[in-house]
Amino acid sequence: MTERDRSFWLFAGRRVLHSAWLILFLVVINFTLIHLAPGNPVHLLAGDSGDEAYMRFVSSKFGLDQPLPVQFLRYLSSMSEHRHSH
Repeated sequence: MTERDRSFWLFAGRRVLHSAWLILFLVVINFTLIHLAPGNPVHLLAGDSGDEAYMRFVSSKFGLDQPLPVQFLRYLSSMSEHRHSH
């Protein structure tokens, strides 16, 4: 391997690492903004039904009853699997 090849691979490796950090940062920002939005997301998802049992069902279905770290890991998992909650 020549010096030029070596420097190219070092450059490419640094770019990949920087890109990975940038993507992770953007994912964290997106997750944070979703949770900082005003209002209760369960009420937004459930609508005006007002039924407490339905609110608990919606909260459980979308994992909003879990702690934030668990929600974040599920969010990362769903993004990596290209799943979208409906």
